[in-house]
Amino acid sequence: MKTYTISTAEKNFEKIKSGKKIIESRLFYDERKKFKIGDCLELVNEGDKNEKLLLKIKELIIKDSFEELFKSKAIKDFGYETIGDALKNVFLYYTKENEKKFGVIGIIVERIK
Repeated sequence: MKTYTISTAEKNFEKIKSGKKIIESRLFYDERKKFKIGDCLELVNEGDKNEKLLLKIKELIIKDSFEELFKSKAIKDFGYETIGDALKNVFLYYTKENEKKFGVIGIIVERIK
């Protein structure tokens, strides 16, 4: 079992902390190809880098696009009300070119502490 550190925007951090979000969506970069079920994520709050959560990876969902990913599970599990909201938010951080180049990953997590 390995532990990987990733950071996220404060609003997403708070959603995971409260349990309103259980799926983290990211580009499927090389580093993320190492993730395995049972590994841990140390999630760092970008708004307060001293605030962290420890999460266990329960499931990995690999898709070609964020739209496909968001349609694969309940959108509320991603922390959004609609797929449109989710897509609008994700493209604040990522480009369509990188989505096409790398593909995407949904990381279903369980909070450990």
